[in-house]
Amino acid sequence: NLGTGVEITIKALLEELLALMPNHKVEIEYMKGRPADVLRLWVDSSKLRAIVDFKNEFTFEEGLRNTIEYYTNLMQGRDLTEEMPVKNWTK
Repeated sequence: NLGTGVEITIKALLEELLALMPNHKVEIEYMKGRPADVLRLWVDSSKLRAIVDFKNEFTFEEGLRNTIEYYTNLMQGRDLTEEMPVKNWTK
């Protein structure tokens, strides 16, 4: 994962995923913060891109769409939301 060079919050990432999955009735559930929570992601891969002349094949949205399609096909016939335990930080 080389990153896009554009910062994104975890909330924005989840909102984008949910927008691309309109048939799934999943909502964001806000819980208390945990000691090692990551609030946002940002990767500056400009040095590596310059060295290896790397260019993205997909936009961020296309990558999300491809990921959703992959897992949708992989899990056909299963409802993963039924299998997810709601769990937060445990000491």
